[in-house]
Amino acid sequence: MERFITINKAPTESPDPEEPKPGPSHEKLLDSDVEEHPVQKKNKKHYNESRKFNQNWTAKFVWLEKSNNSEKPFCKVCKKTINVGITHIKRHEATTIHQRNFQKMKNTPKIQTFVDKNKETNSLIKSGEFKLIMFLHEHNLPFSLMDHLPGLLQSVCPDSKIAKQIKCARTKATVLTKNALPNSN
Repeated sequence: MERFITINKAPTESPDPEEPKPGPSHEKLLDSDVEEHPVQKKNKKHYNESRKFNQNWTAKFVWLEKSNNSEKPFCKVCKKTINVGITHIKRHEATTIHQRNFQKMKNTPKIQTFVDKNKETNSLIKSGEFKLIMFLHEHNLPFSLMDHLPGLLQSVCPDSKIAKQIKCARTKATVLTKNALPNSN
């Protein structure tokens, strides 16, 4: 156990008359003057243990989310866990590393924008293929025409992105007809 010792020493006599002269307790160093006191640790309150993530912070800081492992905030931009507390969050937000990463994230286009464009284009292409197949059904034309119709559309409409991407021959037309149309039995 850590202990410290306090010793009461008698001050040396000084020629200065204004200084007080030592009294009887300071004359000799005795064993009774040596006192042992155990070091007492201060009871520090650990505020971080009792604090938890506040969901309201995510409204103010869009880059913030709750950490998966604990009740601490997690920076999505820097991929770092931050100590709990609004002061720690603001301090992290002010760092140059966070600001640089945040600018990079803002300037990077989201993958979802590309996926949405592809979904829209793909649905238009499928719609065009299906309309061609239905045209053949309406006019009682053979599926062998589908080997040549998409190429004809591409040459007639060279500026159309959808016409360029229609790829439907007689095999695909037959499968789509069997799966899409109800049986006429």
